[in-house]
Amino acid sequence: MYRKIRKLGGFFYRKILLNLYYLPILILAYVITLLFRVTKSFYPIVFYRYESKRIGNQMLDLEVYLRRKQTRSLIISNEIPIFITDQKIANQFVFELAQRKIKIIRSKFLFKIMSKLVLDLGDKPPFLKLPKSHAPSPWFYKGSRQIFLNEKDEREGLKVLSSLGLSKDSKFVCFHSRGSSYLKSKYPEMDFSYHDYRDFSVKSYKTAIQELNRKGIWAIRIGINPDESVADFGPMTIDYSNSKRSDFGEIYLLSKCLFFIGTSSGICCVPAAFDIPSVITNSAPLGQGTVNSGDLYIPKKYWSKSKNRLLTVSEIIKMGADSWFQSEEFKKGEITLIENTSKEVYDVVLELYSRLEKKWIVTAQEKELQKKYADFWHENHAVKQFQATIGTQFLIDYKDLIIK
Repeated sequence: MYRKIRKLGGFFYRKILLNLYYLPILILAYVITLLFRVTKSFYPIVFYRYESKRIGNQMLDLEVYLRRKQTRSLIISNEIPIFITDQKIANQFVFELAQRKIKIIRSKFLFKIMSKLVLDLGDKPPFLKLPKSHAPSPWFYKGSRQIFLNEKDEREGLKVLSSLGLSKDSKFVCFHSRGSSYLKSKYPEMDFSYHDYRDFSVKSYKTAIQELNRKGIWAIRIGINPDESVADFGPMTIDYSNSKRSDFGEIYLLSKCLFFIGTSSGICCVPAAFDIPSVITNSAPLGQGTVNSGDLYIPKKYWSKSKNRLLTVSEIIKMGADSWFQSEEFKKGEITLIENTSKEVYDVVLELYSRLEKKWIVTAQEKELQKKYADFWHENHAVKQFQATIGTQFLIDYKDLIIK
């Protein structure tokens, strides 16, 4: 019935029919809400909308919820939660991990109802959406990791390593570049071009990856249906995305790597949930940070067509472009996002490696520039909430853009 109504012509007519379709559901929801208020002191059932078709939401939204529960930061501390998700699953093994932790009802119909109820009833008990992973509060950092692999997973993981010619003692990083091919193949009926501005070429990783290889560290490319080949990266680079890939294997590798190299796409949420450090390159928009306090990131640069130059941080914030999340916004603002160069990627990757090896020396210049950049953002801004650090050499190279 819902699909038939959606296909009807005439926006006004279709809207009336959809409201009539939802009316009995809303009435039932209000009855459930009243019952919740009566019974919440002794039987507080709460329904959560759980987004599962995108791996970032699927993995990190769950980890954020579990840490919030651990730190007793839930709206209803003694809640009995039921999670409702769509039929579409980004990663089957992540779904299995979630089922070990929470009770999930998988229903496309109920998921649509939950989406409607959360919107119409204001995201209040008993109908809630999971706290978003892209805007964690301090309780995320106060909590500790909640999602773990079990003994069976660990045994299967060793088989994955062996199939790649590696052992449990092998040192490796995982890397990923965002492109449009994955979403086009995974959900061909949907248009995701609204955030194509986040795409970039994996070729900018080559120099950094080869330097890690020289240090005896393997590099494993993960992802599904990537846009570009990495065959020329060298013999210590494994293209897992194009051979022997499995949902389980990808999550296992991301949970065991030294660190992750990627961008602000959903897959970066997996190492974050496992407390694996990350280098986030080509971050966009500018006001987007990373999750863990040990992460490093470098953003794309903003080129103004009208001014024929790079914009300063203050100019970007003033025009609101630090929080543009649609490709069309950049087009209308005559802004071209410039991808990070190979050197920029090399510098930030080697910085994280040096920090992990405890060989990085923080200079007075670095402290000054980091503070200068941090001072642009108010205390509740995502850049402040996400406790990551912008790449030092990137700040030095573009210090003229960090002006008030």
